[in-house]
Amino acid sequence: MSDASYVRAKIKAIENQYEISFGKILLRLSDRRISALITKIDHSRFQIDLPVGFGRRALLEDLYHELGHAFRWRYGLCADKRRLFFSGRAAGVSSTILNDSDSEERVAGFASFYAMENQEEDFCESFSAFLVNNGRTSGVISYDSERIDLTKDSILKAKLKAIKSILIDKVSDRKPRKSNVRNAPERTFASEDSTYTSIIDDNFRAELRKIQASSPLKGI
Repeated sequence: MSDASYVRAKIKAIENQYEISFGKILLRLSDRRISALITKIDHSRFQIDLPVGFGRRALLEDLYHELGHAFRWRYGLCADKRRLFFSGRAAGVSSTILNDSDSEERVAGFASFYAMENQEEDFCESFSAFLVNNGRTSGVISYDSERIDLTKDSILKAKLKAIKSILIDKVSDRKPRKSNVRNAPERTFASEDSTYTSIIDDNFRAELRKIQASSPLKGI
């Protein structure tokens, strides 16, 4: 199975398992050293760029992280759940740790070092850690090349349980936001092994320019 088919199968499996919809996913894979990235076209259409060639475990972690952004954009997040995720004063994390470029060690309470970036990234890394470990919320999990014993990390364990609750409850049964963008022209672009079709409109172009200018590490 090609990487593209594998990714699409994983997206569909998650949608079926939790009875959710991520909307229209426009997928682009590259073997260049790019950062995983999601671009919001509107509330129901997203483009996801993923690097390949680093193993399918890494591919899934990147994919599920970006789907975390799509899920939040589609369904939102209740205030009581939102408070569980990092807002600048959680798990004893100080600005010194976050600003120390030489320190990239995970801190207890977070799925990865990158999760300490902000509340959005904390949610998405927790979302990814939950899915890539097949919904485990206890015992030992593995994420970002690290084994994490949840019996010694009650905060992260609570976050993973919150992700499970959020997926099952569909964020208090809120329906996905509907798109108000009408049909847009299509543009085709090619990779080495596949050709993908991307729906392009003015909103997409504006957001893409903004993203390229800011050069984020992961997601937006």
